Amino acid sequence: LNYWHIPEWDRKTSRDVDCLVGCAMLMRTDIVKELGGFDESVPLYLDDVDLCRQITESGGRIRCVAEANIWHMHNVCCSQAPVAWINHVNFRARYVYLKKYANLLIANCYLILVWFGGLARATVFLLAYSINDKYRSSLIKSFHMLTFPFRYRDGDKFKICPDQK
Repeated sequence: LNYWHIPEWDRKTSRDVDCLVGCAMLMRTDIVKELGGFDESVPLYLDDVDLCRQITESGGRIRCVAEANIWHMHNVCCSQAPVAWINHVNFRARYVYLKKYANLLIANCYLILVWFGGLARATVFLLAYSINDKYRSSLIKSFHMLTFPFRYRDGDKFKICPDQK
């Protein structure tokens, strides 16, 4: 995902990678069926990373083909979704991923860090918002960070987009 972290790769040649973004994946159906498909417990925004990890842990390879061109229309599905919902799904995806691949202690430490990060952000952006209202969206995201650890429950089910039934 962060190809700039591979400085020795010129990005003009194909190579094996750890992960690809979901919109750029092309794989055989039998591989997906063998793995059981996407893990439905891992929400949107990290489901592709989780599938890539399952592939590599099962001995498979993920190849980035330099000749392929992908046009990713980022956030088209959720462009009308409330900011609070998008933030919540992002935080939840990271929590579930950490719980799955690290452990519950690390996942809960993540929640604590999110809360303290939200507190620091909220403090800064509350002061900034009192001077200039252009910081309103940053202030709102800060409050989402503050409340996320208290809103998360394992049993919550998330739809791909909030407008789906």
